[in-house]
Parts: sequence; structure tokens; C-alpha cells
Amino acid sequence: MTTPLRHVATTLVVEDNLALRASLCRAVSNLLSCKVVEAASVAEARDALRDWCPDLLILDVVLTDGTAFDVLALLEESSKAPAVIGISGVAGPEAAFRLAQLGIRRYVQKPIDLPGFEAAIREALEDAPDLKPYLRAAVGRIALHQLEDIVRTTMLNEALARSEGNRRGAARILQVSRQLLQHMLRRTPSSL
Repeated sequence: MTTPLRHVATTLVVEDNLALRASLCRAVSNLLSCKVVEAASVAEARDALRDWCPDLLILDVVLTDGTAFDVLALLEESSKAPAVIGISGVAGPEAAFRLAQLGIRRYVQKPIDLPGFEAAIREALEDAPDLKPYLRAAVGRIALHQLEDIVRTTMLNEALARSEGNRRGAARILQVSRQLLQHMLRRTPSSL
């Protein structure tokens, strides 16, 4: 089941090839009508991510001063998680697998064709990640009530971050009533 396209106000495109970066920025801007910020390196991405977190991150896997792993590490302390699309012409299956484990929603091979790139953006914004492999791997390693607490807290925090603390907006994102959200917040003191 697909959900409505997630609202994107800002996108960060991290790509070291100037011509490709310009093309990707144009494509994202035309498709989503959002603000697009550019970065050519891990250092520029760090500067861009210092004060904000984008809704969408287009990320080249191999950059002149590091890799996508370096940029993803910068997001670990962020209050919200952007949808991330990885792009590369050289990353192998092992790197693609590791990136998926870190939250990259789609992976696009270079050279990039525009229809495929736009489809990857739509899929990354519409489709929920498949949680079954992670849940299956957790069986026997974490108690069910602990897993429920982790899921509840994580989803509450993410919804509140995406709605900039607006509880009505968070309830809409979580597809619950405001009353139920209030109840969940009372039961989850570590969420705020």
C-alpha cells in the first residue's frame, strides 16, 4: 500500500560533479517545487547540515573528501530523518547494502536517467521501508514490550520533529487522533 507523497520543503543535493549536481537540483526543483541546497563535498554538506535537516537528501556515495557514510554520520544527531537517495557509478553491492542499513531508501546507478531518478524520488517519499527483516532479526534479542517502546518513542519523536513540535500536525502524520497522541505522549515521557 502506498501512502501520499511526503511533503518536501527542502532538499540537499550532495554531488561533487558540478554538471550532474546542477541537473539533479533542477530535476528535484521541477518535480517537488521545493528549496534545493547544493553541496559538493562532505565538508560543504556538514556546513549545510549544521543548522537544519532537509526533508530529502540526494547523496553521491563517493565524494572528493569522503563518502556517503561520512554524511550519514552527520545526521545521527538530527531531530528528524530525511528520506535519502544514494547515487553512484562505482559503489558495489556491499556498499549499497550497508547504505540501505543506514537508511538510504533508494539507490540510483550512474549514469542517471531522469525518469528513473524521478521514480526513485517518488518511491522514497511514498513507500514505507520494509521493517520485517529488522523485526525478524530482533526476535529473541529484545523483549516485545521494549521493541514497542522503541517504535512508539521513535515514531512520536519523528512526527513531532517533522511537524516542528505541532501536536496536531504530529497526530496527522501518525494518522491518530490528537487525543490518542496526547495519551501516547503521557505514556512515553522520554519522547520530549
